[in-house]
Amino acid sequence: MDLGIRGRQAIVCASSKGLGLACAQQLAREGVNVVMLARGAEALEAAAQAIRAETGVNVTTIATDITTPEGRAKVLALCPNPDILVTNAGGPKPGDFREWSRDDWVAAVDANMITPIELIRATVDGMIERKFGRIVNITSASVKHRSSHLVCPPVLVRVLLASFLALRVKSFRITSRLIIYCLVHLPRIALHKTQLRARRQAVRRLSKFKTHARRLYLRVGLEIQPSSVKRVRFCVAPVRAS
Repeated sequence: MDLGIRGRQAIVCASSKGLGLACAQQLAREGVNVVMLARGAEALEAAAQAIRAETGVNVTTIATDITTPEGRAKVLALCPNPDILVTNAGGPKPGDFREWSRDDWVAAVDANMITPIELIRATVDGMIERKFGRIVNITSASVKHRSSHLVCPPVLVRVLLASFLALRVKSFRITSRLIIYCLVHLPRIALHKTQLRARRQAVRRLSKFKTHARRLYLRVGLEIQPSSVKRVRFCVAPVRAS
């Protein structure tokens, strides 16, 4: 199916691997000229060369950190008027928010909130003038599914921004969408699933222990203190995968 985007220009952030790379590959297969960027120059150029060999489209690379003002300035100087913008960056580190320092919060906000906002601000007016644009935000599954390991306040703002834009710019043939990764196999998600699997197994073991304890109490009248079961639950539930 022809998507009608052949010859368009796209910026794809964090596109040396993962979902960013998948977006760059598919856009190139549709005939879109792609600006790819990432922090690692070697992996980025290898990915770009593979796309060039497969599709023959114009693929430009720039090794920079898009989460910094300097990085965004370099990318926008190289491609000031993209027709398609794919915002993407590594998500905030998993963990308990109580263990986060101020620097951790600032880094998460810069990468997952400020960066897409600044990129959209810099490019959406040109899309409106040309009456064509596609804005795609890659964000975390934690905005939809509750998680005890992934902290999502910065990415929630991106969700609200995408919804706001979708209403404001649709009359100019501009779409604003989200890609929520959930069933995609990424190292970050694999770690999260491993931790959840270990916790579920621990809970099942605890459930079996409590069931046996009740049966033992009913059969021989042993006095099982509820507090002892609670202590076992506290020790077992946080088990981590090795």
